[in-house]
Amino acid sequence: NSHDRLEIYEPLWLTADAKPEHIARRDSFWSGVVLYREKRWAEAYNEFQKARGSEEEEDPPLQFYLRRLEPLLLQLTESPVE
Repeated sequence: NSHDRLEIYEPLWLTADAKPEHIARRDSFWSGVVLYREKRWAEAYNEFQKARGSEEEEDPPLQFYLRRLEPLLLQLTESPVE
């Protein structure tokens, strides 16, 4: 079925190595995913922004959602032309 979702999980850190800021970023990411699925674009974007790490740290799943949300947020903020 084309509507079936496949979720892939990626280990981020060993439990012993996870710092509180890592846990907070992980939680923000998953909150963003839930809000995204509920089409609550602005709230999802805010959660994904909180999930960002340092500039040199790559995070393809996070970048995927941010790229998808940017045009949606642009539509929300544009004023109707009269």
